[in-house]
Amino acid sequence: MVVTLQIQDALKQSTNPAHTIDLLNVWAANLRHTDLAQAWKLNYQAEHHARNGMFAHTPYYQGLVECWYWRGKFYSVHKKYADALGCFYKAIEYCDYVDDALLSFENQAACYYQDAPDQFIENWVDKLALHNILGVTLALQSQLDAALEHYLIAEEIAIMHQNEWMQTILNSNIAYLYRVLEQPIEAENYLQRAFQRLPEALETQAQKRLYATMLDNTCWVALEHGQLYDALIYANASLELYQALNWSQGIVEVLNILGVVYQRFDQAERAMAEFEASFELAQRLGFQEDMIFSLIQRGMLVATQPDYTQALTLIHAGLALALDTDDLSQQALAHKALADVYEQTNACAEALYHFKHYHQIRENLFNERSDQRLRLLQVTHQVLQAQHQVRFYYQKTQELVAEMQERDRQRIELERLATIDSLTGLYNRRHFLGLAQSLLEQAWQAGNALAILLFDIDHFKQINDRHGHHIGDQMLQLVATTAQAALRQSDLLGRYGGEEFVVMLTRVSNAEALLVAERLRSAIEQLILTDNQQSVTTSISVGLTLSYPHAEIPLERLIQQADHALYQAKAAGRNNVQIYSA
Repeated sequence: MVVTLQIQDALKQSTNPAHTIDLLNVWAANLRHTDLAQAWKLNYQAEHHARNGMFAHTPYYQGLVECWYWRGKFYSVHKKYADALGCFYKAIEYCDYVDDALLSFENQAACYYQDAPDQFIENWVDKLALHNILGVTLALQSQLDAALEHYLIAEEIAIMHQNEWMQTILNSNIAYLYRVLEQPIEAENYLQRAFQRLPEALETQAQKRLYATMLDNTCWVALEHGQLYDALIYANASLELYQALNWSQGIVEVLNILGVVYQRFDQAERAMAEFEASFELAQRLGFQEDMIFSLIQRGMLVATQPDYTQALTLIHAGLALALDTDDLSQQALAHKALADVYEQTNACAEALYHFKHYHQIRENLFNERSDQRLRLLQVTHQVLQAQHQVRFYYQKTQELVAEMQERDRQRIELERLATIDSLTGLYNRRHFLGLAQSLLEQAWQAGNALAILLFDIDHFKQINDRHGHHIGDQMLQLVATTAQAALRQSDLLGRYGGEEFVVMLTRVSNAEALLVAERLRSAIEQLILTDNQQSVTTSISVGLTLSYPHAEIPLERLIQQADHALYQAKAAGRNNVQIYSA
């Protein structure tokens, strides 16, 4: 509701025709799960404007890509996959007309309802998303070889643009293809790749949905391997995520899977409860495939009680639905279940009738899936050859990019070494003087006062002689970090040489400069280093000189004045601040 109001407000304020069309499409997409009729209406309105209504009969192709993409999504909600395919292919055609600089529809949608990660802004994302959704839709129509071809095209695009998220999705989708083909080892391989790429922190709805789907598929793989306890863990984890996401389709499917798991554990009552819950939700939502599976499984369970009449009623209801939807896999399952029940009731003719149908359908399915496996291998070989060439050139490009980046890194490091003191990390003397000269000239022009502080670590030679140079180096580093913390962000600090440091304070009065110098002296006086359980302390002597507005005293002269004041501080017993006076 909040998102809808935001889009409505944006539409009222929109003066850009393209932005208006984009908003209509995003609004339609946002309503696809809650008000599909209104979503359709908005989609057609957006298409009308994109085709000719707002651009003097010049089509707005980006808007048309979005219109046809989401229209395909709407058909998918109705499970009208043939119509959905037509829409997705149409969207791909319009992609060729779209300027690469335009935002992709997936990103625009993400801005409003976080349906996908908001990472990319070029038109290759449109093609990537479309090839993926074509693969999904073709897989749902059991056109597995065509689905794989689109997945591999999408994967090639994802690899080229280093899109880890889409590679994760595609690995999961390809795993589902092998699940349909009843090849658990291949499915498991792709699922492992997907899990490796999945972000550790699942932040977006899309990431959580994908993770739930992967758990669902992994449960099936575990079932195929006979790993019932693992299957139960994966199924429950998947169900928990689906419920948190309020994703009905996933809930229906995983409830059926849980029913199968409990059935194999010989927990008939628990299995029946899961199948009944799945059927009730599937019936309410019109998910016929899941209804069929639930009916058949419930019938098979009832037959073990035994209540053959109820069992036959349930399984025949499932078979009738499977015939209506032309679902051969479910028809085979129903015929096999009916053959078993009739055999148990000594109805041999009926048992033989259903067994023959089961055998014929299974043979047809086996031949079809064998052909699909062969075509999958052919498609994989062709696409992998193309991908090998792409990756070869991509690798060469990456090597060149890496070489250029390494040269840049070396250049930056050389520049850093030329400006930074390696021990303390402060500006070295040469670079400090260059920066200080610029600040001094700016102060002259603006009429601002500034100050130069020169400070020296007291009795530093004794620290080196008594405790060693490693302690001396540590003291220099500690003094540097302490001085940096005691100064303002606008102040300039550098190592002048040996144990001597220099500071330029900008836009300060006499009193402020003296306060900073005293704060610096006090902070360093409190430092303590430990050497073999002995405490090492130190102090500093500070010389301070001031540059008054319009005096324009050269930097070299100011440093000489600060040095003279530093000498006076040492002569006064060290660990104090002295101000230069002529």
